[in-house]
Amino acid sequence: MRATLLGMGLGAGLGALGWGCAPELTAGCPEGLVACDGACVEVSSDAAHCGVCGHGCLGGECVEGTCQPVLLATGPTRAFDLEVDATSVYWTTLGPATGSVGDVSSVPREGGVSMTLAADQLAPRGLAQDAENLYWANLNGTTVMQMPKGGGEPVVVASGQTARDVAVAGSTLYWTNDGGSVMRMALGASGMPEILFEGDSGPDGIALGEDHVYWVNRNTGEVMRVPRDGGGPGELLFTGGVEPTDIAVDATHVYWSDVETDEVLRMPLEGGAGTETVIAEGERSPFGVAVDASHVFWVSHDSGEVNRAPLGGGPKEALARGQDGPRRIVVDQGAVYWTNHEGGEVRVVANPP
Repeated sequence: MRATLLGMGLGAGLGALGWGCAPELTAGCPEGLVACDGACVEVSSDAAHCGVCGHGCLGGECVEGTCQPVLLATGPTRAFDLEVDATSVYWTTLGPATGSVGDVSSVPREGGVSMTLAADQLAPRGLAQDAENLYWANLNGTTVMQMPKGGGEPVVVASGQTARDVAVAGSTLYWTNDGGSVMRMALGASGMPEILFEGDSGPDGIALGEDHVYWVNRNTGEVMRVPRDGGGPGELLFTGGVEPTDIAVDATHVYWSDVETDEVLRMPLEGGAGTETVIAEGERSPFGVAVDASHVFWVSHDSGEVNRAPLGGGPKEALARGQDGPRRIVVDQGAVYWTNHEGGEVRVVANPP
């Protein structure tokens, strides 16, 4: 088990994440300072009140009113997917070379000692979680895996797969197979998984809506869905992309990235010709996508940027620049987390108010 000590200053930042507190009257503060929580501060550089009162930087610096990223953990190169819960950040690492072994690891979300939970996995890629367990796709190992978050022996959920991405809801695990299928399996069940959809090779990123499984196909440029209960055929929502890679959904829309057209797009959950909207273009290989109540977030691998834009449209906002091949992204409790594929890193930045 490996251990690495990083990000020890993050705990204080998490405790200061109390956005929305109104500044007190500025009377009595010198010019250029703002009264926040009874003190006169310079919001252009104060890490507890960065840009506005109460916007903490999670242990990072505040530069010109903008919070800077914090390094949480580092490990082998080709860090890929990640998940976050109330205490920890979990991530997969494909390994330093094609066909090599990788790891599943964790680090406290406030920073600290990172731990290898599952070593010698055959290119672990997509990652999902529920309250007790982690689930991942071993791309080169032809398996879908499960293990307790606190550590233990990894267990094979399904073998003979070409799994790329995974998602879990309730007692059912779902995944995409590069060979062309979308699968599901009841957790704890024995026997073979159920095929929800079978078609062209290339299914990749997966996301779960209330009633449907959504995915993108990197080979055909399509966005598709199928009922989660298996009670209907697959539906083609969008065609005309080149290489869509990741996908996210909310209550009304589906969002995805395309690394070849350099676009981030969205459309209504039901699809429909001409209903797609380009959120951002010219993004230089956008990869991971996430969404919260007000914004869509994405990482651009080739430009090294972490960005967001309003759901209803508007200019993008860079949350981080100069990253080493960012790959997947998660938004959770006022913080934005991502993996840096080339550098093997996990980083976080405070989500602006």
